[in-house]
Amino acid sequence: ARKHGIASLPSLARGSEEEAPDRRGQGGRAGGGGERGDDEEAAAVEATTAALAAARVAQEAEERQQRTPGYWARVGQTIGLAVTASSQRETSTEATEADGKAICTALCANGFADFPLAKWASGDASLRLTSFARAIDHLETLGLPPAFQMVFDEPWAMVTALAAHLSPALGQALCYEIAVGNIKPGGEGRPMRRDKPGGDSKRAFTDEGVPKRCTISLALTNADPRTSCMYAVPAPRDPHYRCALDADAAAARDDGDLKTIFAEAHTRVRALPVAMGDALVWSHRLIHWETDHGGGEGTCKTLSFAMGDTSFQPPLLARAVRDGEPPPFDARLALIALRLVASHHEDAVPKRLIPLVLGTLRQSA
Repeated sequence: ARKHGIASLPSLARGSEEEAPDRRGQGGRAGGGGERGDDEEAAAVEATTAALAAARVAQEAEERQQRTPGYWARVGQTIGLAVTASSQRETSTEATEADGKAICTALCANGFADFPLAKWASGDASLRLTSFARAIDHLETLGLPPAFQMVFDEPWAMVTALAAHLSPALGQALCYEIAVGNIKPGGEGRPMRRDKPGGDSKRAFTDEGVPKRCTISLALTNADPRTSCMYAVPAPRDPHYRCALDADAAAARDDGDLKTIFAEAHTRVRALPVAMGDALVWSHRLIHWETDHGGGEGTCKTLSFAMGDTSFQPPLLARAVRDGEPPPFDARLALIALRLVASHHEDAVPKRLIPLVLGTLRQSA
């Protein structure tokens, strides 16, 4: 919890609240003396205490509601999304041998690959993506972070369909790490990083050079420099991108200084704009970042998830989910809570959601 800044959050999760000070013995000094002043101040303290107690009761009632599928089903009615007991599936096919080879070749050569919507989706996928983007805006009006989009069936159906399409080519399974981005006009991007630094990540490649863990980012809107898009240092320009399997421990742990690597490779940095519905696939070792909003019209909305070789990146869910099916409601809520805690240092968890987030994680541990 301290690692992700939770220790600095208000103590709502523990149900603590500032008790109104007992100043009944101070009436003479504060109000000019007399029993009347003492009585008025005592009444004010009593009213404040009662208001705090009522607020806490209301907060606990809201938290209980937010833990139920019915609450989110009502939210979803206004944005055309559902929370149902039955599993929804998005129609998709496995990547063709040629498509799979193209993705793996690009990942080996540069550490990233793009995958157009037409290669994997079918039916009215574009309309569903547009509805997801609008859902993010509606959630914001309710004071809910974009990650709560993943409580609904339809986004999970699309994620599992795209994962199933890519799985044979990558030899990876869905990890259930999810993120939903929304960079608005005037908004900030995300800083330079590797998705998996340190540890044994520099050795986590197949013999052919395919990374054993990838992030897939699905564009819900156009993502380009006018709004925001991803930039990356191509793998061949990063001396710390990977290492030999027999490299010593010090070399395997050495990620290098990202800013120094960027400075030396700055003329080779690549912008990676994508159209709505297209997906970016990149390696866990790729140095990348998202820019601030560029001042153009519109926002940059994305839905991202991770896939990995289970020998390197086991799935977050302890209980298996059948291939192609979304996780159950309780698991979705836990994955959202985990994401909000992990990204708290960039986007603070809204104060009123802290009890829900921490309570959900306690229940799911």
